[in-house]
Amino acid sequence: AWRLFKRKLGFRTLLDVVPLDAGVVKGSHGRVEMPDGLGPVLMGAGEQGQTLPMESVKSQILGCIFHC
Repeated sequence: AWRLFKRKLGFRTLLDVVPLDAGVVKGSHGRVEMPDGLGPVLMGAGEQGQTLPMESVKSQILGCIFHC
């Protein structure tokens, strides 16, 4: 906090470097299984109640933008 305060005042100082090790990341990165009905919703043309793997959402959105 002290280094950030000095930066805000205009002093030049080095900030702490964030390591690139993904093992130190904590939080909700990489969610576990969600109960049915509580996951994200993608609305569009298709079967009602159809589930898609998360890896196919990007291609669905791009296909709708460029081919609709």
